[in-house]
Amino acid sequence: MSDQRDLFGDTEPPRARPSHPDTSHEAARAITQDGTVGRNQNRTLDALRRHPGMTTNELEDIDGVRGGTYRKRMSELETMGLAFRVAKRPCRITHRNAYAWEAKS
Repeated sequence: MSDQRDLFGDTEPPRARPSHPDTSHEAARAITQDGTVGRNQNRTLDALRRHPGMTTNELEDIDGVRGGTYRKRMSELETMGLAFRVAKRPCRITHRNAYAWEAKS
């Protein structure tokens, strides 16, 4: 897979909450600078295109992804206009209400 920083390179770095320690803010900057954020955004968007209408937990389960990678990137993709919420329904993984997502065409 090619480096996806060209597509996502102008993305704002993930934001650590103001109450989080400085190490969280440093980590957010580091994963933006080394391209991890762009690669994970691309991976999330690809999963969403392959499996439209799923929640982030369902996407992570079907792709074997751990650590909330898709969940963390989905709001960024929404802000960028690349993904949108289509329905609120019970998630097949958590059994709690969650939003299902689709990629913009």
